[in-house]
Amino acid sequence: NRSYELVNKERLRLNKELTKLRKELYELRQDLDEIKEYRKKIERSLNLISDAESIGGLGFRNNSRYVRILKNKEEEIFKELWINWQAIKADTTIEKSLYEHLSKYYKEKVNLLLAIPSINPVKDGVITSGFKLRKDPFTHQYRWHRGVDISQRLNSPVYASANGKVIKAGWEGAMGKVIRIDHGYGFQTIYAHLNKILVKEGQRVKKGDMIGLIGTTGRSTGPHLHYEVHLNGKAVNPIYFIPNLLK
Repeated sequence: NRSYELVNKERLRLNKELTKLRKELYELRQDLDEIKEYRKKIERSLNLISDAESIGGLGFRNNSRYVRILKNKEEEIFKELWINWQAIKADTTIEKSLYEHLSKYYKEKVNLLLAIPSINPVKDGVITSGFKLRKDPFTHQYRWHRGVDISQRLNSPVYASANGKVIKAGWEGAMGKVIRIDHGYGFQTIYAHLNKILVKEGQRVKKGDMIGLIGTTGRSTGPHLHYEVHLNGKAVNPIYFIPNLLK
């Protein structure tokens, strides 16, 4: 019958659209577990289509009344699915935007924490000279000491105090063998008078990585690490970032 053929053709078109919708819904739901309730609702709607199709298989195909019921039910289900899909799509966009924002915020905070020079570059060392005005042991003139000197045995390990990139690894005048690390966010650290450098310029290091060995190179009176922290180009007291240096 003609009316049934038209309905069947329309049903095939709707099923094709529904298949497309189901595929898009599945992709949208993959990363968003919070919208599982929408999925259940859609699955219930799809089960109704199966029930509607079964009507045509029970001898009612030539009955125009049931053809109209079938067509109306399919259109109603398709409309419901379309509304649900639009709602899910909108919710998903919001959820993804929120997730991306929070993820970016969290990552930025973690990166900042890892960039702050917050661990002792020398284990069990003793501070022999602080961040202060002092008399230079060689010239005997007063000048500002821009870091702290941490005394420890020769060839004791020196550790990166934060994540960063090595921007200098070599000889630097009176400071002898030096490592400079750029940590981002305005932070840089300097490790001087090293006996041995274990990293290369351009190398990325993580907080706690061993980068060199305590030495007495350059203008030095004995094995120690001269350690500086710079923030936005200005030397600041390392004690502000590593309170246990006082212990």
